Parts: sequence; C-alpha cells; structure tokens
Amino acid sequence: MYNIDDRLLYVGISNNFVDRFQKHKADKPWWMEISTVTMEHFNSRKKAEAAELSAIKKEKPKYNIKHNEQSKDVAA
Repeated sequence: MYNIDDRLLYVGISNNFVDRFQKHKADKPWWMEISTVTMEHFNSRKKAEAAELSAIKKEKPKYNIKHNEQSKDVAA
C-alpha cells in the first residue's frame, strides 16, 4: 500500500485479500493515506512470508511494526 507520493506504507500477506483489506480500513488510522495498492501472488504461504519479511526489512514501510525497527515510533 502506497501513498500519493509513492511512499510505501504497508506490506502484508493474506489468504483473503478482500477481508484483510476491509479489516485494515476499519481499524487503521493511516487508511486514508493509501493511494495505490499492489498485489503479488505466491505459490505457498512460506514463499509469501519470506517475500513479506524481505520487503519489510529492505523497503521499511512506514506502518509495518513487525520486522521494521524504523517504523515502531510512527505506527504506535
């Protein structure tokens, strides 16, 4: 999920994208910052988890707390 300036806000995985999207919409104060959402499919949960971890560590999304030391102050 990216903001209007193409800053990465959040990286996540889900078996049900629509359900997860609606949950974030309902409870994330940063929801209105989202301008663009991209999605990538993986053949297994294990591969998705590895890609998620790699993206969070490398790209430092603003609102990911888990695996992202930089965003802990922002996301709280």
